[in-house]
Amino acid sequence: MSFGYPKVFLSYCMHSSGLPAKQLSEILRNTGISTFNGDEMANLNRRTNTIVENCEVMVIFLDEEWSRSVAKEIECISVTTRHNKSNWPKILPIVIGGFGWINPQRDLVAFSMMSRFQCLTLKDDASTWPEVLEDIAFRCRQWIEVSATESDTGPITKKLENGRTSTAEQDGQNINSGMNVNVEPSANDSNSIMISYCHEQKHVVQKLLKELRRSGVKNIWIDAENMHKGKGIIETMTEAVNSAKLLICCISNDYKDSRNCMKELKYATTLNKTIVPVVVEKNFVPEGVLLMCIEDSFRFDLSTDDTFGPQYQKLLEALADL
Repeated sequence: MSFGYPKVFLSYCMHSSGLPAKQLSEILRNTGISTFNGDEMANLNRRTNTIVENCEVMVIFLDEEWSRSVAKEIECISVTTRHNKSNWPKILPIVIGGFGWINPQRDLVAFSMMSRFQCLTLKDDASTWPEVLEDIAFRCRQWIEVSATESDTGPITKKLENGRTSTAEQDGQNINSGMNVNVEPSANDSNSIMISYCHEQKHVVQKLLKELRRSGVKNIWIDAENMHKGKGIIETMTEAVNSAKLLICCISNDYKDSRNCMKELKYATTLNKTIVPVVVEKNFVPEGVLLMCIEDSFRFDLSTDDTFGPQYQKLLEALADL
């Protein structure tokens, strides 16, 4: 990590979880661990994303206000894409005030954080905070120690298992109990290829689907064939992403501007699904969150008749290797 960057990034919303976040920051700083939170941006004069990309631990205080914040989603996507590559930084979600506010179909990024990473809970009763915050600080210190010497997670897992635990940790192990959502599909279900696209480019997508099936690619999921009565768009999409081994994302300006398409992509990224970007609009250049999610992936240009043939063959070869 570059010298001078805070080791622990605290992602939270000031009005709803600012107090426990600042208490945790004080605990960590009293033990010599540097922290960063959004209200210090003016002092550090650095872009938030740059700091996120250089931290060693990210603690996320999840509540309803956080889940509604586009800025917090971007922080989360930035750190998740880095974590997907190297297993660092470590990510620790903290659920504020219980799980009653969570709607898995609405709060997709927050829910995927809770589903993928073991999380702790912080009750509304402030008298219970010190024990949980000390436990969070302990985990941060252990991860930072390992980061200084090793890049794999074996030693840290052992240290945490042999270290102290709390009732909050036990709660985290049962995060999904009582919630009727299939977050982690069985291995037998995780074998489909999902095509994520915007309907404005459906003519290109239909051509791609036809060629894939002609080439013998099986178990392709596309919404036009799999929308079931009685289920909403978000619920159907969530189940499709959960069950997919990879997503072919047909990107364009319309895709970038589509709220549902970007939800699919962000949700898949936080679950560490394989993303295969396919350009379906001539001269389209991805940017922003879309670029953040796909920047390390080779992009196949199927946007014109001239590029479709040779680029499709490369796509087919890539799919065979995945």
